[in-house]
Amino acid sequence: SSWYQRRVRGRTIITCQIEEGSTRSIEEMKIGVIICGDAPKWAPFRKINANRCFHREGDSELRFFHPIEGDFPTLENTAELDGVVCQGSAKSAYENLPWMLELCEFFRSVEGTKLRLCGICFGHQLINRAFGGTVTKNVDHGFVFGQMK
Repeated sequence: SSWYQRRVRGRTIITCQIEEGSTRSIEEMKIGVIICGDAPKWAPFRKINANRCFHREGDSELRFFHPIEGDFPTLENTAELDGVVCQGSAKSAYENLPWMLELCEFFRSVEGTKLRLCGICFGHQLINRAFGGTVTKNVDHGFVFGQMK
């Protein structure tokens, strides 16, 4: 297998492993993006940021999902994708909101398929929860963005 890193402004933002015998090169990979944020102030930037991070020249358009608005990924509508990235959210991954529970069901349904999952912040916490991990409130520090010492 080989490793690929996507860099923006000199910083590595995504690293993925391409399996031996893959039928697609990294340039041909099709990515879905699950947008979990619903704060109105960030709405204009959701797709712009995803395109900056994951879209490469010559790619087809990214496939976006908006579970808060009822647009969920399924095994059927992700069949042509190589991977799905679940983005961050101002929500907490330990909450039991219906859209979060449905996303957890989707993540579990992916097990054993070719589809790869990647989570960023809230996204990786929700994937962890879907597979039996624990996500709890940070009672010592509240919301933390950045490095903890």
